[in-house]
Amino acid sequence: YNFQKVEKVNNNIIGLDKNNALYLLNTDSKTVQKISQNISLIILSPDNKKLLLKSDEEFLIYFLEDTEKDGIKHASETTRLKFMKPGFINFAWHKGSNHLFAQNKDSELIFMEIEDKEPQNSWVIAQNIKNFSYNKEEDMLYFTKNNLLYKIDIY
Repeated sequence: YNFQKVEKVNNNIIGLDKNNALYLLNTDSKTVQKISQNISLIILSPDNKKLLLKSDEEFLIYFLEDTEKDGIKHASETTRLKFMKPGFINFAWHKGSNHLFAQNKDSELIFMEIEDKEPQNSWVIAQNIKNFSYNKEEDMLYFTKNNLLYKIDIY
């Protein structure tokens, strides 16, 4: 395999090839699994158990390990984020790995659940922002709006 992007996560190696196909290589079992095609975004969760993926026009959460939080999910299962449309441009995982911060093309900053149970909840935190950053260690959210820097302490 000839990967253009590689990430080692626990006993796995995640590789993206030149055709934007995503592979999972298990270093223990020496197996290779193709996860998805046409991947344009990969963001690893802070707990190293999930991937946020953008494939074609949809966003997915891919589970690298079994989890029992908010419904049982098994390794290699995916959850489709129904409310996320192609216009999302900036992302950050919340430190708990069960929520995402995202900025859409309409300059809204949104906090959202990643569960696939209905409803998938999301909340607009701010509007008309220029960009944002989330500091997991301090649990602080920063964003700029009207040439001012704002800081929100997340609990």
